[in-house]
Amino acid sequence: MTEKPIIVLLNPPSRQGTKVVRDTFYGCWCKGRANYNWPPTALAVVGATLKEVGEVKLIDAMGLGFDFDKIVQDVAALKPKYVCVSTATITFSSDVDCIKEIKKRYPDLNVIFFGTHVTTMPKPTLQEHAIDYIVLGDPDLALRNLIVELEQGGKNLNKVIGIGYRTPEGEIKTTGRAPPIENLDALPFADLSLIPNAEYFNPLAKRLPYTTMLSSRGCPALCTYCTAVVLHGKVYRAMSAKRLVDEIERNVKEYGIREIFFRDETFTFSKRRTLEICKELINRNIDITWIVNARVNTVDDEMLGWMAKTGCHLIKFGVESGSQQILNNIKKGQTLDQIRTTFALCKKHKIDTVAHIMMGNPGETEETIQQTINFVLEIDPTYASFNITTPYPGTELWDLVKDKLKLKQDFSAYDIEKTLETANFSELICGLPSHVITSYFDQAYRKFYFRPGYILKRLLKQSTLRDVVRLTRAGGALVGFTIKNMRSRGKDEVAELIPESELLDVEKAEA
Repeated sequence: MTEKPIIVLLNPPSRQGTKVVRDTFYGCWCKGRANYNWPPTALAVVGATLKEVGEVKLIDAMGLGFDFDKIVQDVAALKPKYVCVSTATITFSSDVDCIKEIKKRYPDLNVIFFGTHVTTMPKPTLQEHAIDYIVLGDPDLALRNLIVELEQGGKNLNKVIGIGYRTPEGEIKTTGRAPPIENLDALPFADLSLIPNAEYFNPLAKRLPYTTMLSSRGCPALCTYCTAVVLHGKVYRAMSAKRLVDEIERNVKEYGIREIFFRDETFTFSKRRTLEICKELINRNIDITWIVNARVNTVDDEMLGWMAKTGCHLIKFGVESGSQQILNNIKKGQTLDQIRTTFALCKKHKIDTVAHIMMGNPGETEETIQQTINFVLEIDPTYASFNITTPYPGTELWDLVKDKLKLKQDFSAYDIEKTLETANFSELICGLPSHVITSYFDQAYRKFYFRPGYILKRLLKQSTLRDVVRLTRAGGALVGFTIKNMRSRGKDEVAELIPESELLDVEKAEA
């Protein structure tokens, strides 16, 4: 019997040591604002599939705080044949640097990258010679099929759908995108034995240990800024209620999981499925609390009642703007009145809310930004997350501005902290200078979180000492984040964030 190869799934550290969530399609930097530490559950799902063809190990350098040297040591100890990396636009440059360090010591290692950034930028990705192969689209089956072919000699790579590679002559070849997985019920449960579940913290989670799950793929929405459809397409597919609750029950019984954050772009697209899930949780008497993402036009009074009854205590909504014109510009497909109604219903059912906001959208003016800040104060979510609009490859927003962009091929212009704290691209998107957007960004955090009585109200709502500690920990990080920004920005901040020496025409980067 042939010995199975060792496959390492790697969640690399970021160059700056900040915490990054790579499985949110484009990548999300969270450390500065709330002390998040997320489990790389998407890798645990892929790992469950790869166990069919290899001995799978997972190194969560991000979650455990490992640096590049520690990664090299761990890889040396494991002696893998393959290292598979889920990358994101905002970490791509750093991820490549990490792999280069590993390959200095192990030049014959097979390195495979996958994720949204790879799917949208296959040729620039493979121009990085530290990367040997890429997977385009849904990684689960295509990654397995690639490794199977490589184990058989790799002479028929052109027949493996959904991959990219270099020929012996150095020519870059791709075989199209992996077809979307239609039957999500057929996927194995995420292998949580691969990750240190007790290490993860989320200030929004009421109970620990917590994990994340993805119960659906695909999004029919038309939002111009979102990369969700790049990886999983526009056709919505979802696990059945029974299949999903089977995995929840396994997580609770075998791993002691007490809370789940469902990472679906919109958990509530199907009212029937949502109610079936709630009723299944009740029928099985499963003790779990949970968090979801939703759109304001996909929930109603009945659904929210069932969700609250079965442990859903928080819903994250993409509010994006307090200007109807801006919502129309970004094709959000929702109205301000729908937002008002939904946030009021959540209050009725005692479900906490997060309002996600973007500043610097197409058509944005100082007036619309001020409208947005005022609107957030009006709907009064439990928490607000203010962000600066960024054009990611594969989105309509990217297509709108890419001809004006100059980017270094390695995408270092999308540096983690620059992207989410500073308005690198605002002038191209809406005409407002960077320092104007960042000034309102800071103002929004101050106005929302430093309101008289806000902190006291939040503390009084907590029912246990654990809740108070959790909220205090998150609040301390948020205060530090806000003060740091205020100190680091001058009134007339116009610093150039992308040096001319690092620029390259985007057309060349995509060639």
